[in-house]
Amino acid sequence: MNWLPTPPTDSLHKYVALNGLWFTYAVLAFLAVMHYQNFEHQEFNKNQSWLLSKQESLRKFDARLASLSKGKNSENIILGISDHFTPSDEKAFLQKAASLTREDIAGLTEQTKKVPGNLFLLGAYFRIDIIFMVMALAAWLFAYWGFRNWIKSQRVADEIQKVDLELKRLQLKKASRDQ
Repeated sequence: MNWLPTPPTDSLHKYVALNGLWFTYAVLAFLAVMHYQNFEHQEFNKNQSWLLSKQESLRKFDARLASLSKGKNSENIILGISDHFTPSDEKAFLQKAASLTREDIAGLTEQTKKVPGNLFLLGAYFRIDIIFMVMALAAWLFAYWGFRNWIKSQRVADEIQKVDLELKRLQLKKASRDQ
């Protein structure tokens, strides 16, 4: 004698299948958010690196321009630039380069003010990625198992319904003949 009621398997399979799908979508959405945050973080780091590089170049340009203005042509030489120009041409070139570098710095400063928000869990990024991929696989397997068994139980229910309909038709034919 069975003391515990048996759950309806059709509903149980539907529940497992649909929850498996929702869980798969939730995990994949979380992974997409994590990847986007990682992308934002990499872009922010790249912009900061460019900003520091541009600031260093501007410092060198300004130091060389100050040396050229004082007539000290042998101070603060920038390799690759000072060798190819006369002091007056070099001064004009460095003024133009400094102007363009200041524009770049202004743009990069604006971009680095936008700190990527909510950088949670990026320190353990690789491990979390693997864990959530395994969770997505498990959720997908639940969905697969639920749909597969739901289809099996639905086929049995459909067969029972067809047999029941055929039995009722035969009973109607027999009842109509008897009258």
